[in-house]
Amino acid sequence: MTDTRATIEANNEKFGAFLANGDATGLASLYTANAKVLPPDSEILEGRKAVQAFWQSFLEMGFKGGKLETLDVEEVGNMAREIGKFSVQIQQDQEVITARGKYVVIWKQEDGAWKMDVDIWNSITPNP
Repeated sequence: MTDTRATIEANNEKFGAFLANGDATGLASLYTANAKVLPPDSEILEGRKAVQAFWQSFLEMGFKGGKLETLDVEEVGNMAREIGKFSVQIQQDQEVITARGKYVVIWKQEDGAWKMDVDIWNSITPNP
């Protein structure tokens, strides 16, 4: 379990680095081939290509930085559930807005690596 949590936290660091570098392809590589992403106020997205397109559009909205913080991980077989919180900064006109929220990710072993299989989040601060 400790190794699983450490691996998930390392993957979250990669996630942050891919975001900071504007790398939607890298972000998508952290998801399973048949991943499901459930963004707020949106339909369910399925598959790595849809995930990559989503993150590309997010990056184009003015993303400036962000952080994921793992609060809890529970592993069952080849799956693990992560609960965490996030903060992101987005440029809007002349102002940088910080949004905070919480998330749940179901991680799954795929080809010997932990990948995000289901990803859902929502804000805890009002959207600008």
